[in-house]
Amino acid sequence: MLATLISGLASGETVAAVHRARTAAIVYVIAIAAALCGLGFLVGAAYIWTAMRYGSLAAALGFGAGFLVLAGLILLIYRISAGSRARRRAPRRQADMKANGVPAALALLPRRRKGKGGLGALRGPAGARGPAPRPGAPRHRHEGIQIAEVHHCSPFRTACVDCTGLSRGWAAPISASS
Repeated sequence: MLATLISGLASGETVAAVHRARTAAIVYVIAIAAALCGLGFLVGAAYIWTAMRYGSLAAALGFGAGFLVLAGLILLIYRISAGSRARRRAPRRQADMKANGVPAALALLPRRRKGKGGLGALRGPAGARGPAPRPGAPRHRHEGIQIAEVHHCSPFRTACVDCTGLSRGWAAPISASS
């Protein structure tokens, strides 16, 4: 899929697809505007015919009541169908949560491919064969002395070549002239 996306970007197909989608959206907006104008004229013509037949006041009252009933029916149908839409969406939402949740949970787990625990350490308490292995702490070379704290570089520096605090040997301090 990534190769298809990259080749589409490289060939200009993506730009052409965006252009086609934008053109289609403009055409649909113009068509909807024309349809609404036509519908408005049809409602106007129906009002004029009703006004000529029954009078202006009766026509206005009838059209007002008719549009209020239409709005109420639309809202009633929407509310009644909301339950069935929610039932249809629930399995899809659960599948999406599983599809998104499993990779997110795996990303949060520590990577334990190497070391004493290996992948078996990810099995949790049910699959454990004893106490969980402790993560390796930083140690001073081969002597096995655990390092508690390392004060090395200021967080504002981007590079540091002064490693004298990590070595047992003596080194000359770094000066601005060197």
